[in-house]
Amino acid sequence: MKQTKQIIINNKSYNFNIHLERRNSSRVSISKTGVNIRIPRQLSRIKQEKQIQELIDWAIKKIEKSPPKEEINKIYSDLDIITIYDKEYKILIENRISTKNFTKLNDNKIQFKIANHHSNQKKQEYIKKQLKKIIETSHTEEITERVHKINKLCFNEPIKKVKIKYLKSQWGHCTSKNEICLSTRLLLAPKAVLNYVIVHELAHLKEMNHSKKFWKIVKTVDKTYKIKEKWLNDYGHTLVI
Repeated sequence: MKQTKQIIINNKSYNFNIHLERRNSSRVSISKTGVNIRIPRQLSRIKQEKQIQELIDWAIKKIEKSPPKEEINKIYSDLDIITIYDKEYKILIENRISTKNFTKLNDNKIQFKIANHHSNQKKQEYIKKQLKKIIETSHTEEITERVHKINKLCFNEPIKKVKIKYLKSQWGHCTSKNEICLSTRLLLAPKAVLNYVIVHELAHLKEMNHSKKFWKIVKTVDKTYKIKEKWLNDYGHTLVI
């Protein structure tokens, strides 16, 4: 079940999407145009309304203090270099007469052969779509190993699954089924920031909310987590593919 409210903050309209779901805890995420609030549907109506209002108030204050920054529109050119998880890739773009597009990853080179008839916008859309796929397939294994390593050292909680995906409004999430998902955008960030988000999501295996108890768990593992939070707030909008 989903409800939507429109709220004006800093002279800009935001959609507050309220989802009633089968989940154990409430959660809120903020994007540049909207707010997603997820509430356990098994709660009584009074408790649902109380939590919804608390999260709306929290999101409004957060946006008023630090409005989401506009995402950068990345444009790729032939011979560009993109760094993913400390590995540099050279982008090679070739126009071809054929009507079909072609992408190939060869060690540190990503080759795009794109049909001539496509507009520049369509070519960029194709490149970005393929880059997201390449990052997911080529880095999932090592990110999974990293998550399990940090978990073993700091939490020792059961993990059912780890995956990476191009999330735009979240850096990651942890489900009630002990599944961890991380945004591929984090592979563009410093490793210390990536590690913090991993710690953040793993902490949800112990505490599925953002209570004082949760942040105490995070701080026990990463005493400088606020520095990484600030980095994401200041520069997260630059992490785009």
